[in-house]
Amino acid sequence: MNRRLSLAVVAIGALVIGGCGPYADRDLTYKQVDEAFLADTTVVIAAASPMWSSNPKGATLFVDRDGSVKRIDNAGMDSVHLAHEDGRVGFSDVERDYILGRDRIVSKRNTLDDGSQVGNGFVADNLVSVFYDSELAESDSVAVTRTGGGPAFSGVRGDASAVAQCDSGLWMVGPSVPGDAGYVEEDLETESQMNPVMVRPVEPKDLPPIEVKSPGLYGGTVTVATCDGNHLVAAPVYSDGSDLGLLSVDVVSGKSTTFRVEGYLQELLKLPEDELWTIEAETLKGTDLYLVTERSTKKGQRFDLARVDISTGESEKVASIKATTDVSTHFRFAEGVLHVLDVTWRDPSRVRALSLEDGKELGSLEFDWIEPKLNSRFTTEDRTLEVFDFVVLQPGLVSELGQSEPTPEPTN
Repeated sequence: MNRRLSLAVVAIGALVIGGCGPYADRDLTYKQVDEAFLADTTVVIAAASPMWSSNPKGATLFVDRDGSVKRIDNAGMDSVHLAHEDGRVGFSDVERDYILGRDRIVSKRNTLDDGSQVGNGFVADNLVSVFYDSELAESDSVAVTRTGGGPAFSGVRGDASAVAQCDSGLWMVGPSVPGDAGYVEEDLETESQMNPVMVRPVEPKDLPPIEVKSPGLYGGTVTVATCDGNHLVAAPVYSDGSDLGLLSVDVVSGKSTTFRVEGYLQELLKLPEDELWTIEAETLKGTDLYLVTERSTKKGQRFDLARVDISTGESEKVASIKATTDVSTHFRFAEGVLHVLDVTWRDPSRVRALSLEDGKELGSLEFDWIEPKLNSRFTTEDRTLEVFDFVVLQPGLVSELGQSEPTPEPTN
């Protein structure tokens, strides 16, 4: 018989919607989120104001084992990311960097008034974060903060479209900038010249940057990147509007290439112009690159789990991912599974664990409505906070819930 944990009951949800409202929990601060607190937390969710907001703010939600959701407010950060490792969670707002759980730190630093986060990760004892900052962008640089061994804020030369954490440290991927050896000034009156992609070390800084170029797929736009060991793969890389490739780099040796992708992903380029598609998340396991694609159609959003064999470039659709939310859907790969967060207004919110092999649901964890905890009314104009990222702290718990209980041995 299948087991399933359903922690958010109608009575609890009614209290959230009708009584508590979208406010932070009193007498709860980030400095109280220690190892014991995180040990009793199943999911951490990061939310912030939409980028068009005139009054930016942010909040972190903590889902307890009993299904209740606690909220702590912060100053907000557009496209906020959560870093996670070994009993600690890290993130940033426009004023501070936070390490929660083990060795918790709340560190004030330079304010980023006009920026957004590209990515972050733990490197040794530091939470290292990369941000786009409008002032630094004028000098072809990004903002980097390091918190843990001592807070630091610096501008790092280069552009960052994506960030990946490898065994050797944190790396950023983006187009080349003026001063790079392969950079070519774009001629806006004629066909635009696509520049090489640069893979640059963020932390540690002692490794050299890597220029990636290849005939037929020279330059392009990277939206997501991931690492397995020190093998970094980024996608997608375009040569023009009718071709698609991936970037593959050994960040230690510096060996790199781009290659054309065949099959499922290539077919997405043939969709009608009104059907936009993006890659939402990806992870690398050996020669298999798993990713989630989102398609915006007239009938709504469609999500697919796909796989690319990076030794051949062949891509295939593994499974369609059922959309079960009335607000938003978010994805994160971890522990060899795909976690799907369903943010809801009317029904209990939940995290699903899906198999990478066939997309089948391994289990799910339901909890109190997320949207009423963030916003008072469900309209685009009235929403002050939206979810950007999440991390499952108890992945085994979520996956095990969908497994069949063992058949008891017969007794004499």
